[in-house]
Amino acid sequence: MPPLPPNSGGNRTRTNSEEARNIRAVILGDPGSGKSTLLQYLALEWVEGSTETLPLLIELREYVLAESAHFLDFLHCGRGADWQFDQQQLHQYLSDNPTLVMFDGLDEVFDRSTQAAVIDDIIRFSQQYPNAQVLVTSRIIGYNPDRFQQAGFRQFTIQPLDETEIHEFIDRWYDLAMGSDPDKTRLKQRLKDAISNSKAIQNLADNPLLLTMMAILNRQWELPHDRVDLYDQASRVLLYHWDVDHKRLKLPMDAIGRREKQEMLRLIAYEMQAGEAGLKGNLIGIDRLTRVVTDYLRDQGFSEPREKANLLIQRFRDRDFILCHRGTDTYGFMHRTFLEYFCAVEIVNRFEKVRSISFEELRDRVFGEHWQDETWHEVLRLICGMIDAKTTCSILIYLMEEHSASYFVIECLLEMRIGSIFQPIYEVLAKSENLFLYGPYPAVAKEINSEDTPLFFGTVLGIKDVVSFEGRTLMDCEQGFRNAIDAYIDFCKNNQKRKQVSSIRVNDFKNLANEISKYRRKE
Repeated sequence: MPPLPPNSGGNRTRTNSEEARNIRAVILGDPGSGKSTLLQYLALEWVEGSTETLPLLIELREYVLAESAHFLDFLHCGRGADWQFDQQQLHQYLSDNPTLVMFDGLDEVFDRSTQAAVIDDIIRFSQQYPNAQVLVTSRIIGYNPDRFQQAGFRQFTIQPLDETEIHEFIDRWYDLAMGSDPDKTRLKQRLKDAISNSKAIQNLADNPLLLTMMAILNRQWELPHDRVDLYDQASRVLLYHWDVDHKRLKLPMDAIGRREKQEMLRLIAYEMQAGEAGLKGNLIGIDRLTRVVTDYLRDQGFSEPREKANLLIQRFRDRDFILCHRGTDTYGFMHRTFLEYFCAVEIVNRFEKVRSISFEELRDRVFGEHWQDETWHEVLRLICGMIDAKTTCSILIYLMEEHSASYFVIECLLEMRIGSIFQPIYEVLAKSENLFLYGPYPAVAKEINSEDTPLFFGTVLGIKDVVSFEGRTLMDCEQGFRNAIDAYIDFCKNNQKRKQVSSIRVNDFKNLANEISKYRRKE
């Protein structure tokens, strides 16, 4: 076990302790916005000697899997902990010294009751160790702020990159990746021009993960204009071109190609969603993983499929950085984005090409059974962007008429070009009583069955900040929505940079809101 730093002592510790008591925060962000990277950066500052405050990083997914009694028990002997500390020494150190304790990935604790217990554990930990600064990260979708706010936690949202930050990112990335290569100046400018000249690429480039993919792809190809194509090309880079083009390796003639690898990853992702934990876990046991890969290689006519499967799994982990080791005999996708993408592609493949999934099964079993499961939202949205518009609209109309799924339906419509959306879906949305419109801003209110919270709680759509409202009735809720929008616009006017980056998605909703308003006026 690593030794703990010595007690700092003196007035300096008391001063930092006073400051630390005020730092209880939840950091929200979209997939790929840099939540985990931020925490790793804060830990790296201590390694490099930039701060004396000891950082402790706990991945909540690993904490839940370890079934530890509490966080100190996890850090003492929990499977999945990066470092292990003596529990008693750590308790004393946390009591006496300022520390930075970071809980990463609340959104990856998918079971609601388990997540509620973890939130209670975090709040109790922050109260037991007032010298500790506490940070929690979560995706925006599915996050409920009530319990953390009641415990005094502040809420921050990682903002999308603005134009200046995007350009700075590109300059730094190519300087690090290409060193003194004279071609880097041309590639920098080509990527900046591509982003400036395409609204579709602009909407992707404000995300650090997607911008990194663009920077890699830009070295060889013109950039795709939508997420699905971007993920596809990014996976090609990781699975094949990274070795062949970047590392200049010569692959043997009988090497398993990029197409076969993508097909295997699709099957692995599909196997995960079909398992007991579903998409919640991002986990697959080594036996199931080996079976999926071996069966595929055997069906494709490869010799020695079991031996090749073992080598491929090692390559996916060590060279391609698609899969990673999650613990004893357990694997998962390195980034959840690729799990969601490959799962969506395999479902579409079974629907459109293999035809093992009928329209009714896609509508009722894939969408009908999973639209309320937040772990499926990204997969279902990606599917909407892959299949034809008429089929998508038919499914979304079904969800509106049978389940009143206004919020989810509008999120799915974002994946489609507005011109391809069929008018009947506007008519259905126009009849929704819990869908509010105020200028170009839409919002959806959800009923909450709880005695100590408002009956309706809503979130504004179309912006990259979290703006919420509440009310005892739908009428109260709509007025709360309008008040929230007015306050948000005033805030943005006083902060020009915030206004600029927060208005990007509003344009995507403007035509949608106008069309829905037309049908409401007809009524």
